[in-house]
Amino acid sequence: IFYIGHAISLADRNNILNIMAKTIASEKGRALFPSLTPGKPNERFYDGKEGSKAPYEVLLCGTPEALEPTIKKLQAIHQKAIDARKAEIKGTKKKLKVFPFPILETVEDKDGNPTGEVALKCKLNAEKDDSGQWRTDQFTVYDSQGNEYTGTEEIGNGSTIRVGILPKVWRTDSLGVGITLKIGAVQ
Repeated sequence: IFYIGHAISLADRNNILNIMAKTIASEKGRALFPSLTPGKPNERFYDGKEGSKAPYEVLLCGTPEALEPTIKKLQAIHQKAIDARKAEIKGTKKKLKVFPFPILETVEDKDGNPTGEVALKCKLNAEKDDSGQWRTDQFTVYDSQGNEYTGTEEIGNGSTIRVGILPKVWRTDSLGVGITLKIGAVQ
């Protein structure tokens, strides 16, 4: 959890850390548009300039019922952050702003028809090592038996995966309170 551009008290910092959660293992879902090969993030918008990002990312798709346990856990963490912000601004003229939860409510097939699925938007911004290469140790990929995967085959569209999600709550004055679903591991 971090606050961008804010000096915060030790009490506020401790409150924020209490909201933080450990890794949440998702239910199995279908990978859509995955960029999950360690050392090969999505460089679509990366231009090498300061501030440009190359994320590892995936839309974890499934029926609302199948992903409900994960969604409820993540929404509870988001709600705790919203409640903490409400308490912080109570009695002031500041308005509560909430950034939308990172879920795609309607997944469409290639013809634009709804599939009945939802998708959690999971990502992790890639970092470069001292030699300028993309780091490969930011998250771990496991095979279906739970062994660390060291191969070079990419995880493709439609693959059945589970994601270890590291929920990170954040707040800015312009966007409000939000949550990012960082990738901690993929199986």
